[in-house]
Amino acid sequence: MRISQYFTSPQFHERMATIADQFQQMQADLTREKAAMNRTWAKREKQIETIVSSTAKFTGELQALYGPSLPQLPQFQLPMKFFILFTDHQSPITLTSDLC
Repeated sequence: MRISQYFTSPQFHERMATIADQFQQMQADLTREKAAMNRTWAKREKQIETIVSSTAKFTGELQALYGPSLPQLPQFQLPMKFFILFTDHQSPITLTSDLC
């Protein structure tokens, strides 16, 4: 009998309401934090893409101006991007392309 009295008491309902409210607030906070992080990451990705593109254009312009007399600058070499395509029951096909 005491358990049923507790479950029907105002104290129990208040505790459960507090737990539910906190849970909902935490979920809402997490959703907002995820959205904020996704915006930050998208901004960073765009910045990196812009830097890579600008570096490639800059290097290309220097090469066009100076030709073979331009020393090789390994730090400005753009990495190759590898794409591996898989088809059903076949060996992978590897394609490469510049990031330019």
